[in-house]
Amino acid sequence: MKDILGNRVERKDEMLLQRDLEAIDDVLYEPKEEELIVRTFLDVYDNIPEHAETYMYDKYERQGSAKRSATGADDVPYVDNDKERISQKVISIENAFKIEKQELRAARANGRNVDTEKAETARRYTAENENDLVFLGDSELGIPGLVNADGINTYDVPDDSDSDGTEWQYKTGKEMIADIREARAKVNANDGFMADTLILPSEQYEMLAKPYNDYNSNTILTYLQEQGWFDRILEISYLEDADPDGNNDVGLVLDTSSNNMELGLAIDMDRDEPYRLPNGAYQVRTEERTTGVIIRRPKAVCRFDLI
Repeated sequence: MKDILGNRVERKDEMLLQRDLEAIDDVLYEPKEEELIVRTFLDVYDNIPEHAETYMYDKYERQGSAKRSATGADDVPYVDNDKERISQKVISIENAFKIEKQELRAARANGRNVDTEKAETARRYTAENENDLVFLGDSELGIPGLVNADGINTYDVPDDSDSDGTEWQYKTGKEMIADIREARAKVNANDGFMADTLILPSEQYEMLAKPYNDYNSNTILTYLQEQGWFDRILEISYLEDADPDGNNDVGLVLDTSSNNMELGLAIDMDRDEPYRLPNGAYQVRTEERTTGVIIRRPKAVCRFDLI
């Protein structure tokens, strides 16, 4: 459409309006809790500059001991932190969606904002990618995940009492509890650490609904809750076939204190200004800049194989 001077003027029914952008932002910036599952147990460290390409942090392993004496000793042991400087990449998680010209026309004709369903889908894909990065890492980008970071504790669960295998489907409730207790002990064996989170794949989490044993109708989950071992017990599909060889489902026991581990963010999910394409549609790009999980004290993690 042109004005009386022959200049092209955008028709209002073809424009992406400010109220549309506000509606899109409302959807993008308010993700559902179940999407950002890692943020339910990891604190966010966002003191990373937006322009940063890498983030440097110290990974610690304590060394030393303490000595008892009646009157004081001259040869007291020294303690220290075995400190290693780690450089971890800051990477982008990006996607985009298009708002077609016909969608704009339909919205204007009906007196409403553009449909934000595509923005919701974009947000969900970003959240899923973030979850995957935290648990599994990205070997090509050199970013570790909780299941494969260097220096974490690992525990190979034993066969069941009938030697049918390590799978929980063959185990009694008591044997499953023993597996969890041993993994927890691996974390708690390090002074100052206290496991607070148990994370299981979906199939094994469902098995927590089994009775503890033939004589106790309480479930395994109820037993765990009564023991007070963990602040949270979570179900996450990302742990299926998640051991470094890709063969076994794994569980995780964590001490998620912020001085042990955090999620690094340089830019939380954000959108660029919409770009109008030659065909009149609008492209909206989104980006998150993250390090994935920052593991300062690897011994706060224990991975245990379940199959």
